[in-house]
Amino acid sequence: MNFAVLDVDRRPEVMAILRLLNEWGTVRYFSPDEEEAFIAWLPEVDVLLIRLYKVDETLLLKGRKLKAIIKAGVGVDHIDVEAATKMGIKVIISRGNHISVKESAVLLMLALSRHLITLNKNVHETEHMHALAGTEMYGKILGLVGFGRIGRHVARIAKGLGMKINVYDPYIDSSKINEIGITCIDFKNMLKYSDYISIHCPLTAGTHHLFSTKAFKLMKPSAFIINTARGAIIDEVALYQALKEL
Repeated sequence: MNFAVLDVDRRPEVMAILRLLNEWGTVRYFSPDEEEAFIAWLPEVDVLLIRLYKVDETLLLKGRKLKAIIKAGVGVDHIDVEAATKMGIKVIISRGNHISVKESAVLLMLALSRHLITLNKNVHETEHMHALAGTEMYGKILGLVGFGRIGRHVARIAKGLGMKINVYDPYIDSSKINEIGITCIDFKNMLKYSDYISIHCPLTAGTHHLFSTKAFKLMKPSAFIINTARGAIIDEVALYQALKEL
């Protein structure tokens, strides 16, 4: 069996796991600048391991022996799952980094609250720096878009910080959310009342540009938005215009 590994994390602990594949067949590693060599070997590949490499129907057709695509992380917006399914190719995700993502989301909330980036850039500036004391997260309202593994972890930390939590997730039974002391809310009201919004949903046709001009107009002018999901969930042109109008 032949394994092709592209754009996957090369940290020692990751490589130690990937080396286990040697027991099952031949493993070849390709960097982003070796695409030509990868395409040449693709007809012999049985299993493809990727992170963010784009896999479209044209590429799938070249993989005559492909049996599976394994994605490091979640989110398959860069993989043509429909075409792969028609060809009998399984698409598998690995869910190993949700702890890092949820900690990063909370870190960004704290950094925004305390103007950490601005203060760091102006560490030698003393005049008017008192105006950047920031705000406490305690008692503030956090709106979570998506309440999967990452959203739930962020909620646990936020509750520990004394925040009030609202969740928008149309795919989860609201009664299960309410049982753990978290309010399930519709998207419009989440935008209206949140002091912080943290995005933890996949990029799909339904969530593409979910945060549009209309959405930004509903948000508090003082609200912070944190996106550790996919960039295209936010309409960046609309975001830029909203920031200009503050």
